[in-house]
Amino acid sequence: SSGINAEWPLRPGTQQQPGKRRKFGSYLMIVALSLHSVFEGLAIGFAETTSDTLTLFVAVFVHKLCLAFTVGIKLQSEERNLVERISGLAAFAISSPIGVVIGIIVTSTLKSSHLLIATFASEAIATGTFLYITFMEIIAPEFNTRYINQLLKMLALIIGFTIITLNVVFFHHYHHLKCD
Repeated sequence: SSGINAEWPLRPGTQQQPGKRRKFGSYLMIVALSLHSVFEGLAIGFAETTSDTLTLFVAVFVHKLCLAFTVGIKLQSEERNLVERISGLAAFAISSPIGVVIGIIVTSTLKSSHLLIATFASEAIATGTFLYITFMEIIAPEFNTRYINQLLKMLALIIGFTIITLNVVFFHHYHHLKCD
């Protein structure tokens, strides 16, 4: 071995201490997912009707349950101690309620047109953090492992994206926001 660690995302020829990338990766993942969750909470806080609030709550609950599982697996795979695992999961868990409170406060203080801008901005940031986690922290490292054939991984990825895209195209009901 030449002492070179070519593990993603390092460029060939760079070196890294073993375990350093992994530890930083889980911290970054928790921060990004917590930020994502704050903005999901904002969406609930911005909801105008009880029906919208309940629909968003259920969607965020199911989504957050899946993400919490992912965070727990990541913390466990890095052999974090119990305090680090509980702290990471607690920070992640409290982030959505913080977003809900902020959303309620913002909704009660902003005019409708400003609320529309705040809603779009929060959705853009939530989407950006979700895309970062998806591509940089989950998918890219998965393609560096050799446990399963790379072609099968690519096929599963394409099928997954196709299913989600078809769901959005054919079954998603778009709600139009109104400005005063």
